[in-house]
Amino acid sequence: MWVAGPSAPLDVSQLSVPVAAASTAGSSSGSGRVGEAPVGFHLSARRVRPVDDPDAARQTDRMLPDLDVKRIQRWCEARTPKQFRDQVRVECDIAPRHLTVIEARPPWRADFGPEWTRQPIARLRYTKTAGTWELFWSDRNSRFHRYDLVAPTPRVEDLLAEIDRDPTAILWG
Repeated sequence: MWVAGPSAPLDVSQLSVPVAAASTAGSSSGSGRVGEAPVGFHLSARRVRPVDDPDAARQTDRMLPDLDVKRIQRWCEARTPKQFRDQVRVECDIAPRHLTVIEARPPWRADFGPEWTRQPIARLRYTKTAGTWELFWSDRNSRFHRYDLVAPTPRVEDLLAEIDRDPTAILWG
């Protein structure tokens, strides 16, 4: 039986990883696997950890730079003056690889319940390998499309400035 502890090195012979190299894509051998990974384990660049390990979950959630996340959250708070926050808010939903800027409004009828209406405005996606942020806009069906007027950049401030500027009125309408 194969066991990996917190300091156990990655044993490549024990992993089940599909080979994505172009050289093997057309091969007829069908051996696109390197062994069997234990069930219920998470593959990391350094070691294999149990999926239910809370430290493992926190590390996978930290793909986004903390400083940039704080900048985006402050930017969202600054978008709405305090005296209007009971009528409209700009919020930020955080996911492991992106942040979504949301416009939230209170219910306009009491029979609709207490939930605020949330409309996505833009998505900022971070690519860790390149260290860059990319901007996406939301269509009427809440599907995101690449905003092609600004190239991916390592500075999230450039994308926030573009959202503020919105020269095409595609973000804020």
